[in-house]
Amino acid sequence: SPPRRSARAATGRRLDFGGLQGSPRTSTSSPPASSPRAAAPSPISMAPTAAAAAATLLSRLSPRRWLAISPRQSGQPSPPATGPVRSPLATRSSPPRLRPKCSAALSFRRNTASDDTTDEAVARSPPPPPPLPPAVTQPSASAPAAGSLHRPQASAAAAQPASFSAACSLVVCFGRGVRAVQAFSCHEAIEVIRALPVAQRKTAFALDLLARAHFELAEYSKAVQLWEECCEIHKEHRGISLEYYSTSLWHLREANKLGVLAQRSLDCDRLRPQTWCVVGNCLSLQAEHNHAIRCFRRSLQLDPSSAYAHSLLAHEYVASEKFEKAVEVYELAVTLDPRHYNAWWGLGNVYQKQEDFQKARYHFQKAVDINPGNVVLRISLGMAYQALQQPQRALELFSSAEGTQQCGALAAFQKGCVLTELGRYKEAEAALRRAQGLAPREPC
Repeated sequence: SPPRRSARAATGRRLDFGGLQGSPRTSTSSPPASSPRAAAPSPISMAPTAAAAAATLLSRLSPRRWLAISPRQSGQPSPPATGPVRSPLATRSSPPRLRPKCSAALSFRRNTASDDTTDEAVARSPPPPPPLPPAVTQPSASAPAAGSLHRPQASAAAAQPASFSAACSLVVCFGRGVRAVQAFSCHEAIEVIRALPVAQRKTAFALDLLARAHFELAEYSKAVQLWEECCEIHKEHRGISLEYYSTSLWHLREANKLGVLAQRSLDCDRLRPQTWCVVGNCLSLQAEHNHAIRCFRRSLQLDPSSAYAHSLLAHEYVASEKFEKAVEVYELAVTLDPRHYNAWWGLGNVYQKQEDFQKARYHFQKAVDINPGNVVLRISLGMAYQALQQPQRALELFSSAEGTQQCGALAAFQKGCVLTELGRYKEAEAALRRAQGLAPREPC
């Protein structure tokens, strides 16, 4: 018999077997019962006919040489389950056509690749978020009865307008306090701030506003207490009016406290205009007017629009008896802020030292009209009326300022002097003794 060759070597080209594929359900693990290599050719298959030759060649092919494509891969419909299609030319029963191993390996590789791709995509995809825990509602005294509809969104919506109205009321209270201080209605401002809740009343803004109200009333002791509390809680907060705090200490002659405040202000921020006002007041209390003038000028370099710094600088010019420069600076402060009563009072003080009592009375009256609650302004105006030989008007002003704690001694002394001029000696003696009791070490 001729030597066995493969189909590719016998024909010289790749054979196309068309629909001769085996069933896809047939397993490749078990070989067929009769292997084509072991089967002997029948005498009929060796007939010299083309059909017999083709049948013999097909019967001798190994399943490994079959290159049939699986119906699942080619998209063709699966063959019927009745069995493989037999060639009508075959003279004997052909072995069952099995699924080729190459096709199985190819499909296994494709399936493995798709599985790996799917596993990699799943691994790269972010994990799903954890499920939210179920909402737990705490029972309350106002919980609805069984069977009634409970709507927490409605209660939250009802609570929101309440909190909003509370915030609006706080803003309104603070606005009223600021407006009262700016209008120098200091008693009204004190009442408004005292009515705030404790948590809001201890803020830096509220404490500073309350201390400022006492300062404008010339109640320097109370103002210093409030500013000390504010600095202790908020550590020299930028909203604190340190320039007014230092002026209150200057009026009370508290040199040690003023020196400590000046040092702490310098350590905190040297580029703050209020810091140099504090240092200037400290040096002014020590009668170092030239150095104080330099400090106030430095403050004006940092904030040229500060009317109060201009007034402090002009006060030092007056202490140095430089009245012309003082008048120029006072007038500049009035130009910056027409309601700055400190500058109006400073101009009246300069004219009173120059014995121009008409101008002094005019400027003192302007200051009193701006801030009628300040007893220092009323006493200064009363002294101008006394110099203009108007004792009755002066007596009214001194009597209104006599009951205050800060300037009660000065008002009582001036009242005694006016009563002496009017010939009311008993009343004058009582007023002078009251002044002596309030300030026993104060010279006349």
